[in-house]
Amino acid sequence: MTLEKLLQYTNSKGWGYPEGNAWANIDIEIRRKRGGSNWSPPKLRNPLILGGSMASPHHKAERFATQIYWTYKNGGYETMERLILNLQDKEWRGYDAENPSRGFTGFSIQHIKKEYAEWQGVYFYHPVFNNISRSIRKVENLDLSNIDDVDRFLLDTRKVYELNHSEFSPLYEKVLKYAIQKAVIDSNESLAETVILALKGKVKDYPEFLEYALIAARSNHQLKRVMYNLLREDINEVRDYKGDGSSFW
Repeated sequence: MTLEKLLQYTNSKGWGYPEGNAWANIDIEIRRKRGGSNWSPPKLRNPLILGGSMASPHHKAERFATQIYWTYKNGGYETMERLILNLQDKEWRGYDAENPSRGFTGFSIQHIKKEYAEWQGVYFYHPVFNNISRSIRKVENLDLSNIDDVDRFLLDTRKVYELNHSEFSPLYEKVLKYAIQKAVIDSNESLAETVILALKGKVKDYPEFLEYALIAARSNHQLKRVMYNLLREDINEVRDYKGDGSSFW
């Protein structure tokens, strides 16, 4: 079976990786035959079981697919193929093994090659992709109880949000909606300013927040300046701002 066909098979029913014991047995067998190590080249990273079991299904499927590719590059591919084809349905886990209609089709060969290269210490820098990846990690580790951290996160990643990335943007919007509520409840003018920078013209979709921001801007020069720059064409109340020539960008 070709590499492409084997990868397709692992995901043919929404599967992405074997359950813990089956995956461990496959890993042991491959290392016994090929001597793969997590530390010395060509590096073969461990299954995401035991301590790695908390990893997301996405990362587990990515890890297993890259292990398959490792055997394709370094030997043991026929053994890997045999072990995979011998797995029973109950030994598979993944995105949706019980509901295959959702149709996860697996990772592209290009994606797997990139992951394999990173295992070997070769990294490819892509500014947009790396910014999105870093931003996703930030939001996953964000402590919502720390409003200063929430404020900083929204400000630092608002340009990434504007890319409308399918994974990051919904996460950002959840934090943004939380910040909208907190800005009003806590009368947090700094947070309100950040929210306006993130929402721009969409701020009109949140009338309660907008009302609060307009009231706060009467005595907050910086907040009114931000609102003037972003909203003066749509909101009459901010058009009387008299600036000093400086910019908030």
